[in-house]
Amino acid sequence: MPYKGAPMMRTAASLRWPHGLIVLALGCSGSAHTTNPTPAPEPTVSAPMAEADAGAPMAADVPEVTAQVEADAGPAEAPMPAMPEGLHGPARPWARMTDAQKGQYMAQAVMPAMTALLQAYDPAHFATVTCATCHGANARAVHFHMPNSLPALPAFGTPAAQQRMAAQHRMYEFMGTRMTPAMAQLLGTQPYNPQTHQGFGCFNCHPHEAAAGAPAAPMTR
Repeated sequence: MPYKGAPMMRTAASLRWPHGLIVLALGCSGSAHTTNPTPAPEPTVSAPMAEADAGAPMAADVPEVTAQVEADAGPAEAPMPAMPEGLHGPARPWARMTDAQKGQYMAQAVMPAMTALLQAYDPAHFATVTCATCHGANARAVHFHMPNSLPALPAFGTPAAQQRMAAQHRMYEFMGTRMTPAMAQLLGTQPYNPQTHQGFGCFNCHPHEAAAGAPAAPMTR
């Protein structure tokens, strides 16, 4: 089947991490008795009470506070799936393969590897992986050209990109440390190098979200 381009996947995830601050203060007082009791003089205090008298939480309070913090933190984040092993590119360079050869290679090598990786990352969201997962429902109509229907990404280093990466840090980590390197290996190339602007990167599969009033940066190929 005709095929052009190379795939990448999408998903999202986000977390919030609340913080708590507990301050406990303890006080003490004393009195003295003599044969002829007289009122004890008021001590002159020129500095705060000694640290030994403050800052030690009551033992009975600790479990309750800890339980509240743990409840507010939410469920633990799932670990990243392992990087697939034994991946390699096609026997013939991708750029020199025919559309039929690319389609066959995608079906026999890329789909099994990437399906396993996606389902290890999010088995519920990627319960079913097909060509349309990355290439879109109109993949045949556009001859499997990429980028196509995946979400557009803002230019890296911009405030928009930093905000999105903070909100979806697990997804960006997965894409950057698992999907992109794995796909680069399957295509027989290197991951994108920002110094040389060469290699397989995010914008091989995702459209580039141009800044307001500015043209989109060129895609990497």
